[in-house]
Formats: sequence, C-alpha cells, structure tokens
Amino acid sequence: MEAPNKLPIAKEGQNNHSISDDFLSKWQSAPKQGVREMLVQTEICLFEIITTLSILLQVLSSIYSTALPFLLFYAWLRIGRAEEKSP
Repeated sequence: MEAPNKLPIAKEGQNNHSISDDFLSKWQSAPKQGVREMLVQTEICLFEIITTLSILLQVLSSIYSTALPFLLFYAWLRIGRAEEKSP
C-alpha cells in the first residue's frame, strides 16, 4: 500500500519538476549526494530555460528582420500618397 503523501515519480521522457521518491530516498541515505543531484537538476532546468529564451529571441528577431522592409515600404507608400493629396 502506498503512503498517502507519496510524491509522483516522473516517467521516462516526461518533464516532471516535482521531487520524486527516488530523489528523496537518495537524499535521505546520502544528503550530500542528493543535494548535488538537485543542483544538477536545477542547472539542467536553467539551461533549458536559457535555451528556450534564446530560440524565442532568434525567432522574434527573424520575424522582425523579415517584416521591417515591408513596414518601411508601406510607410513610404503612405507618405507618397499623402504628398500627392496635399495642395
């Protein structure tokens, strides 16, 4: 029978950011090793966040560099039309 406060264990290939029973048992048996593993997990999580933000920045800059010439051309056309309409 499982303990009522047992934490879920992440399945293989699943991102589960909660603390697993495996980690808790390792930490209870060897606290220093458990802390090291937690630091490694934190570093991996930070690396994933930084990588994701980097990719997002690249995508946004790509969209901006693609859209900017069209926006400038549109502005140039509007200025030309405004000059034609002025007396």
